Amino acid sequence: GLWMEELQAIYAGTVLLLSFGYLGAYRLGRHLGLAPLAAVLLALGWTLQGWSASRVIVGHLPFVELVLWPWLFLVLIEPRPAKVTWLAAAFWLAHMVYSGAFYTLLIGSAGCLLALGVARTQVPSGAQACWQGRSLLRNAGVVAGLSLGMMLPKLIGVLDFLSLFPRITQLAEVPLARAFAYAAGTLAYPLPYDVTGFVGWPYGNWEATEFLFPGLLPVLAYLVYRHRQKLSVPRIAATLLGVLTISAILSSGMLRDVFSALPLLRSLHVNPRWNAVALLPYFVLACHVMATSGFLSGRG
Repeated sequence: GLWMEELQAIYAGTVLLLSFGYLGAYRLGRHLGLAPLAAVLLALGWTLQGWSASRVIVGHLPFVELVLWPWLFLVLIEPRPAKVTWLAAAFWLAHMVYSGAFYTLLIGSAGCLLALGVARTQVPSGAQACWQGRSLLRNAGVVAGLSLGMMLPKLIGVLDFLSLFPRITQLAEVPLARAFAYAAGTLAYPLPYDVTGFVGWPYGNWEATEFLFPGLLPVLAYLVYRHRQKLSVPRIAATLLGVLTISAILSSGMLRDVFSALPLLRSLHVNPRWNAVALLPYFVLACHVMATSGFLSGRG
């Protein structure tokens, strides 16, 4: 290589992505009201989540870019972000296309939309901090326009190539109840014993390790119970149920006919990866519960 050997470049790129992912998750946690120590721990859990950890192990490095989405989400919801952050966010989105990380781009985008919904309904300051219509649309429009300009040559080439060799998706359709049980299980236990045998997906177990932080769900349940006077238990439960249901619908293969009719989506055929849409909404929900309960702030 020009500056370092190929393997060293891979190591350096992975460390760089994880570092940016950690800083983005920390900043988002602080923006949503977390105490510094709580933000450090939750950001660490986000950075070492099952999605990124399993991809680093097997060598799917472009997929590791999913860890950048808390920072990209923060760029969207900031009322007045620095203009350079628009350019940086657009660069990373375009980089996902140039590195072939279409799963990361599409799953992250869907997760970002769900996270906006969670922030709007859960975070007390959601209407101010996370849902200022004009600034949100402005940030999204500028970033989308810049990134589209950067990625257009690659995108045109990919779509043209795919038209020559159509790869129609054949999502393996599995029972929705089992897909939901697995999606819920990943939040509580990070290493499923036999995903293929339980759910019926024809993929290795490592393809289905989407967890955020081992042991986080019991901690959140305890905080919700202890601070049930300040936290809306039905609303939190309904939000988590809704996110998991959407995740299960996407990963179960129910939408295989819809996916088969859409560009790019028709080529994405590994069901379990769609469970990752729940990660960013779950992170935002965890921030809300921990911030409202004063977790590790000295007042919890």
